[in-house]
Amino acid sequence: MDPLGVASEIVDASSIKRWSEINPRDLPDASNFGNQEKVHETSPFPFDQTINSKIALWAGDICSLRIQVIVHSTNEALTDRSPLNDRLLNRAGPLLKEDLVLNVKACRTGEAKMTKGYNLPARYVIHTVGPKFNIKYQTAAESALFSCYFKVLQLVKEHNLGEVGLCVINSLRRNYPPHDGAHIALRTVRRFLEKYGAAFDLIVFAVEDVDVDIGGENGEAYIPERQMRIVERPFQAVEEVEESVDLAAQLQSSIAIGKTPFAKMHGDLDRHRSISNKHSYSTDVLSSEVQRKTKYERLLRKARNEDLRSIANLGCLYRSGEDRYGRPVIVFIGQRFKVNQIDLNKAVMYMILTLDSIVQKDYIIYPGI
Repeated sequence: MDPLGVASEIVDASSIKRWSEINPRDLPDASNFGNQEKVHETSPFPFDQTINSKIALWAGDICSLRIQVIVHSTNEALTDRSPLNDRLLNRAGPLLKEDLVLNVKACRTGEAKMTKGYNLPARYVIHTVGPKFNIKYQTAAESALFSCYFKVLQLVKEHNLGEVGLCVINSLRRNYPPHDGAHIALRTVRRFLEKYGAAFDLIVFAVEDVDVDIGGENGEAYIPERQMRIVERPFQAVEEVEESVDLAAQLQSSIAIGKTPFAKMHGDLDRHRSISNKHSYSTDVLSSEVQRKTKYERLLRKARNEDLRSIANLGCLYRSGEDRYGRPVIVFIGQRFKVNQIDLNKAVMYMILTLDSIVQKDYIIYPGI
């Protein structure tokens, strides 16, 4: 039941159009995706009608899918809070929660465990835990995500279930780049079907078709950094604010000669002013440094979630080992950097992503030919 108390429509997996049934004219123009420079002489994933007939791409709520088994991406304690997680647990009913607490208890990153589906349209649910992404441990994150999909497919095969609804296991909440995650999911499924295709009738890639960023209350761009404002006295009452701008009262009080600050003796005003200026300068420098760091971190987060293959495939900037002093060497080939033909914003993000792991230590920039 959804919040309005109306039962969600159940979708039978057999009614979803297979990939082999989609007219090529219905597909988007592939030239819009990434760099089209040829990487392989022949495709490592050649056309296979049999495999395509076992694959379906479906945009919808996986909780409403009637199929043998669906996949549930959660955390290691099985207590993840997300819209999908809440829908799945609420619809499955209290018995699934009880099963998770008493029997499953926990699931390590990269592993998968299976329970009954209880009140869900699916007979079973496979619970798995996707990895957190850190560019310094990229290989470990990729291996863990591969393990998630592989273990899920293994369970489906071992229990002779024949069909599965796959959700997106990697998550932006864990900083995993969506494009990289999609590649791992697709190639893992493809290779598994090449070896064990006879064990599967259907694999549904179930995706949410609503963007996470849907704007603010009125549809405006939502920028979390702008939601917090710092004031001098955060707990100052409204009445105090109103009193502080009562100019008339201030003017009247200034008539009492000898009682105002202007009539009192002070020390060396030039010295006080010099100290004040130094403090102001140091505060400005600190503020600028904080702003630069915040901007850098924001660009780094954006770079991790952006498709930067069009820049990477140019081969104009890359890391190439170390020099004799152990310093990382970064190669930049200027003739490959076509300023008028590339997205400069993406180029900046790619540079930040490439240098982030070494930016805090000495490194060498080598201008290639």
